Amino acid sequence: GAYLISLNSSSDYSQFGTSYFNRNYNSPAGVGYMYNTEYPYNSKQMKSTESLLLTTTPSTTFWYADSISYDSSTGNYSLNDPYKVSSLNDLVGKYTFMSTINIDNNTSVYYISKTKGSDMYYIKLVEGHDLDYYRDIYTYGDSFTYNGDGTYTINNPRTFSRLNWYSYYSEVNNKYVCKNATNNICSDIWYITGTTNTNITYESNYKYSAGFSWDGSKYILDNDNSISFFEWNQTNQRKLNDFHYTCWNSTGECTTISYIYSLGSNPYYINIADGKSVDTALNEMLYNDDVNSIDSSIKVGLDAWYKHYLLGYSDYLEDTIFCNDRTISTNGGWNPNGGSMQTPLYFNEYNVTSDLSCTNVNDKFSVSNNKAKLTYKVGLISTPEMKIINNYNALKTGKTYSLLSPYSYSDYMALGSYIHLNGQLSSGSVGSNLWGVRPAISLIPGIEYSDGDGSMESPYVVDMS
Repeated sequence: GAYLISLNSSSDYSQFGTSYFNRNYNSPAGVGYMYNTEYPYNSKQMKSTESLLLTTTPSTTFWYADSISYDSSTGNYSLNDPYKVSSLNDLVGKYTFMSTINIDNNTSVYYISKTKGSDMYYIKLVEGHDLDYYRDIYTYGDSFTYNGDGTYTINNPRTFSRLNWYSYYSEVNNKYVCKNATNNICSDIWYITGTTNTNITYESNYKYSAGFSWDGSKYILDNDNSISFFEWNQTNQRKLNDFHYTCWNSTGECTTISYIYSLGSNPYYINIADGKSVDTALNEMLYNDDVNSIDSSIKVGLDAWYKHYLLGYSDYLEDTIFCNDRTISTNGGWNPNGGSMQTPLYFNEYNVTSDLSCTNVNDKFSVSNNKAKLTYKVGLISTPEMKIINNYNALKTGKTYSLLSPYSYSDYMALGSYIHLNGQLSSGSVGSNLWGVRPAISLIPGIEYSDGDGSMESPYVVDMS
């Protein structure tokens, strides 16, 4: 995932090229100068649409039949005794290939369920299935009863078939529906949020919980601290600030659990397995001892630059600490105990200070630190170091350039810090923006600057006598 940087003498002032900070940016791990375990984001459409009928314009030039045959050896349907019609008023119950040519067979065939005006509504039969295969029965009502065993009973039920959907679509909206129920009982119940004369749009009943238990093979949501609802509206979304875990079912049991950390029109979440929690996931992405295993895109570029230009001067450079402070300041939706899903995860330098302390040893990148080990004595400046300068004119170069400090993780992207071309501190996606790369090195004590302005044409000259 590294971005290749050209090392040449035509680069912009005070930088040797541009790079993404890290092309792997779809988890909080993406803010790391080095990283390891990732829990990439997922997003789920809470509304589902099922197509019950298809529609087209019929024609008297098509061939029709009252019955069909299927040859399993060829995988083709045939119209039995096909004929043409002189009127389009009596097509219900007929089959057609919708062909103006009297073809012998085809891999699919269409059953006409309804005609209305210039429209024909039909079901497409494939793979040798006959009409009975498509006779789904839907049971609906204004309310339901939970039976306590993972099943639901529709109260005061009515039923319709897929074949006669056109006659029912206007009265099913805002009803509870079971598909192919037995005695009006089913294990998967829907809430209908919209209908058309061909489609049904619904939301499923999911359980959400503040906690879970792990029995060694599956997660079990905490029933005493959970909620369930169908409608994905703003009122219900706000309830989820206290109930982040879900199995995306109504039973609350699953082998992989989801943790919702952000909400918009749809939820953003990570999947967790093996009995782990969101706290475990954050530790693996940000704090564990093995967190620094893979180079970020910008580190690959910096190392290449150093090896090409400065390797021979290593003895004159100090092994200093470059701080990639991944300490969380605000968990937001990543706090399972009441974290607002409208608040991102912020790192320490979200509120920029001039505090140069670097708490976590895994964030103190240097050649001598085995837990955050650099290959070469080069890194990037942090936002606290820029804050100390406190002078836009001194910081601006006319180009944007990356800093080492993480900023936040929001919805589906990690955000890092950079200096805007006007010299101001700012933030943006670490994997969507090509920012300038300004290497930082530290001279050993006793070496002094003597000449130059740091440009390619007039590089700094230091006195190494």
